[in-house]
Amino acid sequence: MAALTSLARPYAKAVFQEAQGHDVEKWSTLLSVLSFITQDKQAAHLIKDPEISSEHLVTLFLSIALDYVRDVRDELKTRFENFLQLLADNKRLNVLPDIDVLFKEFLAEEQRIEYVSVVSAAPLSQAIKRDLEEKLKARFKSEVNVEYSEDKALIGGAIVRTNRWVMDGSIRGKLAKIRDSLIAS
Repeated sequence: MAALTSLARPYAKAVFQEAQGHDVEKWSTLLSVLSFITQDKQAAHLIKDPEISSEHLVTLFLSIALDYVRDVRDELKTRFENFLQLLADNKRLNVLPDIDVLFKEFLAEEQRIEYVSVVSAAPLSQAIKRDLEEKLKARFKSEVNVEYSEDKALIGGAIVRTNRWVMDGSIRGKLAKIRDSLIAS
């Protein structure tokens, strides 16, 4: 996965620069649709099939994406088609999911939004969620978009994670640290 991310980074930067100032949300949606499509087993097979031309792949992928994303201006359609053609010609359609992730990271950074995942052992009350979100806003000095989930295997506490930061306050994590320190002794 890290290798694909390295391959995807220059494409993601280029497409993000292309989208800035106009149509950023449409670009983001088109990339999300194609990311989803390329993760399908049949689509992955088509991408790898040497019998299928890059032009055919671009036409197919573009038509599917445009079925999901409405009101795409002709100028954006042409730019997006050129982008897909570049990926297809360089045999990089398989990195679309990584391009999508990186594009969204660049967008969040520009918009000063931090995406946070909170996994707790039990459901959190609305009061705790509000308090946590306020603390996260102060910590990151930006708006936060928090996704909550539960995992009873944590035993207690929670794990708070962003793309660059992790705080493991779970009992399972604390027990693992104790175990590791005992083994190291």
